[in-house]
Amino acid sequence: MTAGELAESVAAQLNFEYELDGVFIGRKGRMRLAVIDGVLNEDIVRILVGALGDKERVTVVATAAEPGAEDLLRNLCQGSRVRKSHGPCAPQRAAFTGGPAGA
Repeated sequence: MTAGELAESVAAQLNFEYELDGVFIGRKGRMRLAVIDGVLNEDIVRILVGALGDKERVTVVATAAEPGAEDLLRNLCQGSRVRKSHGPCAPQRAAFTGGPAGA
């Protein structure tokens, strides 16, 4: 499975419309979707929140999150959330490529 196929799969599993747009890979109304191949940290949270439009929120899927990253996301953007991926076929994509990982 390619990174693009995986990103589409994650979006579909979470009922998001697959839409590559900067750091995001999907949209469901005003909720954006970002998938991080690795550990979510406070710097990444700030980048994601900074890329949101007015009244948008974000669901972040990451393999892990550093202490404080989830709290920071909730504090900076109420209604946003972090989901952790599990297993070898778990959602993984570099969110900051503007497209599928490796592109």
